[in-house]
Amino acid sequence: MEGERDHLAEELDAAQAARAEADERARGAVERVTAETTRADRAEQAATAAREQVDVARGKVDELREQVGELRAAEATARAERDAVRAEVERERSHGEQRLTDLRTSFGEQLDELRTERSGLQAQVDQLRAAASKPKTQRKTQGE
Repeated sequence: MEGERDHLAEELDAAQAARAEADERARGAVERVTAETTRADRAEQAATAAREQVDVARGKVDELREQVGELRAAEATARAERDAVRAEVERERSHGEQRLTDLRTSFGEQLDELRTERSGLQAQVDQLRAAASKPKTQRKTQGE
């Protein structure tokens, strides 16, 4: 019996050692599972945060695309306005040159007319002076 008892004590010790070893492995497994769960939770949170950042970035990209479209439209409008102004300036320049030529011609004609008129008036003045400088007697005889 003592042999059987020893044998049972050894088996009990072995079973207790196996149980302790199994408990230790179970605790290690629980710790690993807990650590892995924590890492998985962190990874999921990081993935969620990354998805949110991607969504925000996509929204910003869409806003920027819209702004680029508006800026391109504004640029096209500004270019069209610039081209129209350039064309208008060119038209005004050519019209201005034509107007200047017309004014020079007109003023030249007026100046020629005034010179002709002045010459005529000068001739009248000369005649009047000549008549005024004749002796009074000649005027009386011509007047009678």
